[in-house]
Amino acid sequence: MTIAAPKIVVTSTAFENNQPIPRQYSCDGGSAVVPVAWSGIPAEATSVALEVHDPDAPLPGGFLHWLVLGLPPTDGSVPPVPEAARQDPEWRGPCPPEGSDPHHYRFTVYALNKDVQTRAEIKDATIAQSTLVGTYRR
Repeated sequence: MTIAAPKIVVTSTAFENNQPIPRQYSCDGGSAVVPVAWSGIPAEATSVALEVHDPDAPLPGGFLHWLVLGLPPTDGSVPPVPEAARQDPEWRGPCPPEGSDPHHYRFTVYALNKDVQTRAEIKDATIAQSTLVGTYRR
């Protein structure tokens, strides 16, 4: 008998996977923080990280819109960001160049086996991850 690995589920009340992010969360509408929730964090996790990345940005490596480190190792949501968590950078709403194709914003939740201090440390500490994708165009 094979036991399936835990599956993290990432959702938002603002949009469905691979659907447009509403204007109010973008630079065109005030850049409100997108509500993000996750469930299915493995019991062996000691920390959770959330990364929002735009791989379509016209910059080498894309553009990092938000990074939250030190989230509790449980199912959870933001906002609000827990006081003990670290944001670097804080939320920056979608703001692709006008007239470009829609950009894809990857909201990735990582279950980690240790508390990390930087984005670079996430890869080696990840025990599970899942991504919700939202799009935006101007």
